[in-house]
Amino acid sequence: MCDNWVLRFPSMFDEKTITLDQCHDVAGAALPFFFNDYIDKWDVMYGYFALGVSDIYITNELGFELDKISKIAKGKNVKIRVLPNVAQSSWFDTDDLRKFFIRPEDIENYLPYVDVFEFYETDPSKPQVGSILYKAYAKDKRWYGKLNEIIDNFSGELDGRFTHPHWVDRRISCAKRCLKGRHCRACLTIGSFADTLEKAGITIEKPEEKTEVSKKELEENIRKYYGADVENHINLDDILTSIEKQ
Repeated sequence: MCDNWVLRFPSMFDEKTITLDQCHDVAGAALPFFFNDYIDKWDVMYGYFALGVSDIYITNELGFELDKISKIAKGKNVKIRVLPNVAQSSWFDTDDLRKFFIRPEDIENYLPYVDVFEFYETDPSKPQVGSILYKAYAKDKRWYGKLNEIIDNFSGELDGRFTHPHWVDRRISCAKRCLKGRHCRACLTIGSFADTLEKAGITIEKPEEKTEVSKKELEENIRKYYGADVENHINLDDILTSIEKQ
């Protein structure tokens, strides 16, 4: 049985979409569905929740509140969708660094809050773009070049290789406080710092996560290293007990 599907209807404000009565019928039939609308307001988001949708697109300002939105959406069994490769803002002239987008290097930071990462492709004559984006975001989780090469509507010269990894920690939950009278210039500061690092030729990479090694795995590795006569070289029990206490 295939359950990896969902109905996507045109925008609620498109004359070709379904009516509210039909919407309620679909919801009543327990069919997963959503609308091709990009949501950037809390009121609108709750309106779609009330319709019984299974998914919603989150864009623009709400992209900076995914921690809060995800918690609410999960409580309503609604999946969060985002377009990571589009720099998004409800105003046409917003500074690139203050737009919502997701770097390939930051994709794992968003995994707890986003269910579906959907690539936005503007040129159907270049089908290879989808493969490039998938490799950057899903496989490599990095991009060796300017972000404007893979992120649509981003005209800046920011290069992911010189961007400090800590900036994403704020962007997930900052609610754009920089525009609400609260002191925060993290995005602009990190952007400026990236320019400095690029001129100096210094790249930054995220540290790899440390993985816990079980007592059994550790004992097996030690025995492989010392061989069958491990007890003649070290007191294995004392070492394992000491590590457990750390």
